[in-house]
Amino acid sequence: MPRMYFDEESREIVGSGGFKSEPKDRRVEIGYGVSPFRRCRGYATLGVKLLTEAAFLNGLVDEIYAEVSPTNEPSRRVLQKAGFSFSGVGTDDEGPVELWSKKTGPGQAVQPTRSAHR
Repeated sequence: MPRMYFDEESREIVGSGGFKSEPKDRRVEIGYGVSPFRRCRGYATLGVKLLTEAAFLNGLVDEIYAEVSPTNEPSRRVLQKAGFSFSGVGTDDEGPVELWSKKTGPGQAVQPTRSAHR
């Protein structure tokens, strides 16, 4: 189920993010997007941080990953700000993609995200 990114000031939905499938082999893929008119305001970064937190806190995954087009610099920045690391290259139906991931190990604490961005 996708999570909507909501701007409290304007009371508008500005984007969404979610898990692309059920976890498999303790890994899950995320996807996210923000309206072109609302980009570069931190919505995607906060959304990715919250998705990451939720995935790790449920105890079903040790790794979260995302695929990014090599030309999508803003999306790479979102993942970097959310603590993801470049982990390789691959391909999808549209061509080459960069693979980004964030891992947690047994016994590692997940720090809850408490900040909100308007």
